[in-house]
Amino acid sequence: MNGIYETLFSKLGNDATLQTLLGGTGGDKKIYPITATVRTALPAVKISVEAGESEVGFNINRPSVEVMVVSTAGATELGGISNRID
Repeated sequence: MNGIYETLFSKLGNDATLQTLLGGTGGDKKIYPITATVRTALPAVKISVEAGESEVGFNINRPSVEVMVVSTAGATELGGISNRID
């Protein structure tokens, strides 16, 4: 699952438009693990990738990806960030 997490982090962290919306910097991409308990300046994105089993019965791993957008500014900011992630 590390490969998927790293790819997702890299993709989001290197998206210039998303970084502008988040107020990210070279030192802080504003993308954190969902389990992070450190207080951060908002807005921010939290991500998680967990292993899962296939629903079709084959011996295939099916990872689950969770993306959470956190903001105090309201629906307009959340919508812009969410749309960019989509």
